[in-house]
Formats: sequence, structure tokens, C-alpha cells
Amino acid sequence: WSVGQVGSRTGADLTICTPIASVTVANRSLAGLSASGGSVVAAVEHTGGSVYALSITAGGRAVESLDGGVTLRLPCPGADPGTVAVLPQDDGSRLVLRRSAAVDGVLTVPLSGPAQVEIVSNGRSFDDVSASSWAYGAVSFASGHGLFSGTGANTFSPDLNMTRGMLAAVLHNLADNPDSAHSAAFSDVDSGVYYADAVAWAFEQGIVSGYGSGVFGAEDSVTREQLALFLWRLAGSPGPEGSAQSWADQGGISPYALQAVDWAHSAGILSGVGGGRFDPQAHTTRAQAAVVLMNYNRLYNDQMLSLLDNLCAPSGITAMEDGTLLITDVYNKVVWQVKGGASSVYAGGGTVAGPYGQPVGGYNDAGLAQSYFKYPWAVAPFLDGYAVSDAENNAVRLIRTESIQTVNGSTTERLATTQLGVA
Repeated sequence: WSVGQVGSRTGADLTICTPIASVTVANRSLAGLSASGGSVVAAVEHTGGSVYALSITAGGRAVESLDGGVTLRLPCPGADPGTVAVLPQDDGSRLVLRRSAAVDGVLTVPLSGPAQVEIVSNGRSFDDVSASSWAYGAVSFASGHGLFSGTGANTFSPDLNMTRGMLAAVLHNLADNPDSAHSAAFSDVDSGVYYADAVAWAFEQGIVSGYGSGVFGAEDSVTREQLALFLWRLAGSPGPEGSAQSWADQGGISPYALQAVDWAHSAGILSGVGGGRFDPQAHTTRAQAAVVLMNYNRLYNDQMLSLLDNLCAPSGITAMEDGTLLITDVYNKVVWQVKGGASSVYAGGGTVAGPYGQPVGGYNDAGLAQSYFKYPWAVAPFLDGYAVSDAENNAVRLIRTESIQTVNGSTTERLATTQLGVA
């Protein structure tokens, strides 16, 4: 499969796994890469300390930027919520990548193209947020990502209500402070206040609206339903992740905020307050807003994973009679099935990882989940199943409904399963 075919025939992003990190290229970037001709090569180099350099070439030429962007995922054991990726600048400063997020020991870094990034623990400590506080991690996240600043030299004021102007500024920060073509025409937003540009941008993007008569209410406290509404609009007004929650105080939720509340709850961004209640008109504190923003940022990074993102090195593909796609993955040493918007392993069991984290693979004919591949390269219909060329085992493996069988004689690897250290 060529890069262009992955882009046009699957609609999925392409993930390239290197010994150091994985690199995901957005689907709409693939056609441009393939147009360059030749091979596409992505490399991640650990240049020292916590600095990593991503380079991409297409047809032997260096790629400087990608239309749909690229996502770098770096192992980051021990990362805390304030851990971020930064771009070192020529003047010695560092630009915080606010959309980067560390979850479960992996730092996800959205980029516009190849770059050199540094991993830093950037969260601040405040005198009024103790390490034992339920909000400590979220406050570290918010300060480390440059979303919130403190209210004083060493104070965060976690119990202070979040205002509508404050929230506009935080969302503007999360979006990396884009310019606005126009100023927001609100009579109560003076051009000299710190949130003026943020309100103008958020209004232009349809994220916030006023109360009518040209009033924004910048100093009013943000309610829980308003917080859900603004984030829902920022996310593009998506549908709920599952069935809608029926709240005991459902009637208190404004009709225009119902979809937003359903989405925020189902996506795990905003929870209820207990007793089956959402409490839509309750005010939101700065600490509570920090927690919600951390949840939102993690959701954003999760949604960047495409349907085929688990396929680190897709190689061969064929269609089954019902339209299900079978795709070989030479990195993970398995055969995937893709059907109805979901992917799962169809054949091949998991083996232990080598020194750089890649599954070592192996050789064993058994049931679908108990068999092992070393380098599943191509796949095609054959007899009553599907033939897979297992190149490093010098074998053609026949996948039937419930088992796998070698069909061309012996292989070069005769290690027993126990010798492979199979998990």
C-alpha cells in the first residue's frame, strides 16, 4: 500500500512507529506527501536530555509543514499533569504547546510539521493549593499549559468564582491566542481589559454570545451549563458520546444548553453533583474550571486518534466477503480487521516487547489468538481463508475461521512459545 492509497481508500490517519516514538500524519496530509513521489520517511531522534527532533522526508526532500498537521507521541514515564512539550526558540525562550498532554505515561504533541521539542514539567505550586488538594493536579495542568495565571505572586484562589471574561481568556489561551478580525461589540467589554481580545475571538468563532442589548456580562460568574456550552461550541458542537443522562433537575437546564450538557457529561468532561443532579445554574470556581479544562484537553487528544491509529505499520490489505478489511501490521505482528467504524485484532497473539518497545513476534500455528507472526507482510484470499506472507519466518500462513496453518513447509524459526517469552 502506498501513502496515497492509505489516504484515499481508508480515510484514516497514518501512524509510523519508530523505536523512540510514534508519528501520526493526518489523513488530509497524505495526498500531498504521496505527490512528492518516492518513499516517505519519518524519524525521531533523541538529541539529548529531554529534547527530541522529528524529521519527515518525502521523495528524498525534507518536509517543513503538513496541511493537516502531525502528532508525535513520546514515552514519558513519571509525567505529572503539568508536563508539556515546548518549542525552543532562537532567542532562548520556549513556546509552550498548550495542546500537548501527558496521559498514562505518554506525551501527545500536536505539531504543524517536523520540529524539535523538549519535554518539561512546567506546573506551578501555589501557597493556597496544597499537594493533598483534589484540585492540585488540575491546577498544575492549568498553570503548566499557560491557560491560567495566578491571582497573586503565589496564590491561585481556587475557590474564587470563574467569570465569563476569565473563561474567554482561558479558551483563547488554549487555542494559542489567535487574532480576531473584528472587535466584539459589547458595551461592557472595554478594549483595554485583559480579556478584550479573547472575547472578540470567542464571539467571532461562535463560542460565546451576549445577553442581548450589546451586553456580554464579562464579570458575571460562569454557571455550570455555560461552561459546558462554551466547551461544546469550542469542540464543534458534537453529539453526545452515548445515551443522554436524565437529570433530577433536568428542567433547570436551559433549552439551548441541553445538548452541550449531554455531551460534556457523556464525554467525561463534566460530572454531576450527586443525587442525580447536574445543578446547571451553580457557579464554577477556578479550581473546578481547571479540572474541566484538563478533562477537555485529554478528550481532544483522544479524538485525534483515528480509526486505524493502532495500525503502526499497515502493509497488506484485502476485503472479506462482508466488506470487512483485513490489514497486516508488520510492527505489531498481527492482522487487524476493520468494520463498521471500529478496528480490532483478527489474528495473531501479543508477544513481549523488545528493547525498544516493539513486539518481538514469533512463530506458532494454533487458534487465531494463540498464533504468532514474525513479519506479516501481504494478505490475499486463498482457498477457504486468507493467506498471509510471514516474510521473516519464510512462511505462508493460512488464516481460517478459527485457526492458522502454515501451508508451504518449514520456517527458519523453530523456537517454542516458552522460549519466545510470549506474554
